[in-house]
Amino acid sequence: MKHIAILILALCTSATLVARDTVDHKHIRIDHYDLTQSEAGKQQVIFNVDLTLDEAFDLPSNQQINITPLLQDTDGAYALITDTCRMKEFAPITVYGRRRGIINQREGVSYAGTYRVEKRRDDAEQTFRYTGVADYEPWMDESKLVLLVSLYGCADCEKDDHYIPLTRLVKPFEPTRFIDFMMPVAPDVKRFELQGSAYLDFPVNRTELYPDYRRNPQELDKIRASIDSVRNERNAGITTITAITIHGYASPEGPYDNNIRLAKGRAQTLRDYVVRQYALEDVPFTVKSTPEDWAGLKRAVETGKYPQREEALAIIADTLLHPDRRNDRLARLDVYKTLLNDVYPALRHSDYTIYYTVRDFTTEEAVEIYRTRPWMLSQNEMYRVAQTMQPGTPEYNKLFLTAVSMFPADTTANLNAASVALQMRDLEQAARYLERAGDSPQADCNRAILLYLQGERGEAMHLFRHAAEAGSKQATQAIEDFDQRNARREE
Repeated sequence: MKHIAILILALCTSATLVARDTVDHKHIRIDHYDLTQSEAGKQQVIFNVDLTLDEAFDLPSNQQINITPLLQDTDGAYALITDTCRMKEFAPITVYGRRRGIINQREGVSYAGTYRVEKRRDDAEQTFRYTGVADYEPWMDESKLVLLVSLYGCADCEKDDHYIPLTRLVKPFEPTRFIDFMMPVAPDVKRFELQGSAYLDFPVNRTELYPDYRRNPQELDKIRASIDSVRNERNAGITTITAITIHGYASPEGPYDNNIRLAKGRAQTLRDYVVRQYALEDVPFTVKSTPEDWAGLKRAVETGKYPQREEALAIIADTLLHPDRRNDRLARLDVYKTLLNDVYPALRHSDYTIYYTVRDFTTEEAVEIYRTRPWMLSQNEMYRVAQTMQPGTPEYNKLFLTAVSMFPADTTANLNAASVALQMRDLEQAARYLERAGDSPQADCNRAILLYLQGERGEAMHLFRHAAEAGSKQATQAIEDFDQRNARREE
């Protein structure tokens, strides 16, 4: 044991003649670093550092360095830790010289709690990659990441410390803060349509309408309910019926010329019945007719599981044949009786369309109308209702999704629906809406947000700048916020 002590003393004594007493920091190269706060889930602070001791880094044989990452909340320059400075210390990287390694081994030095331990290789680059994770605490906002490089001589005596400043923790850029909505333009007139079909029964080869005949009471009730839904609002001064169209259809059996008479006559009879019932003499009516509903027959056969389906469809599609010849050929198929019983009755129908306008509403009226009859609102009115709600709430989001269901082809409705989808982080739905959102600066701003959330951050910032140049204020603010955060990290 005495001999070991003498050897250690001799090593330390000889080393002091040549040992360096300061950290050789000029040859410590930082190749990469980043410091972030996790954006979702468990809140953590995460950093990565790549550092290299280059070939000229001089570490005397009897010395070692500890490279310790520190997260500290000093408000001034990078400085030593004090009682007023909160700090998180991470496990060090230890690099030792050859003789120091021998001494540590003989003394049984433990490297427990060390991130990495490595012997210094003379005249060679050594690269270390460090990833650190800590649970987030509020004091870490604006904290700084530094590397503390400590030089130790023999007998574990500390010779020098050197601080390498890296970066500051700045809260992550949150693109959804800059979601762009667009106020829809108020229409000059709010025009609406209400459509329906009635399957009325008429005596064979007759055009007279008997309200109590077979299923006519139920079918006429459907027409009355449709007209009443508009007429009642009309009586309240809200709606104005501007026109009604009735389109009558007959089925293909029987002579075509007679079906022309039946389809036209039955449509006209229904028109006369509606006018008498509702005193709508001042409303323009358009009566149309289709003698035989071959299109309806085709749809029914295509969607049904009928024998001889292909043969029937080939006959139906042969428009060069006179309708009577086509029906005669169908009648030769075994499936014809089935079609005659199951399909042909539904081909005798009267389609009706009620055209009407709705007056404009104040915001207060629109709030009430939205609760019960949202279809009477224009997009502009629905947008004004949204302004009375708390953004981001379920009822706020539902309003814009209701609007896009009412106006599915409208670019503004799709843009605003994409906005709420982005707020809900439903990226798949947001992408679908943005496909139909047009080419406005607001749409490009939201597309940039989507790209950022998808991890395409370079493309996102490029599109933000394009949207800002085109006039999106939200995109301009997003760029400013992003640049300010990056500049703060470099301070």
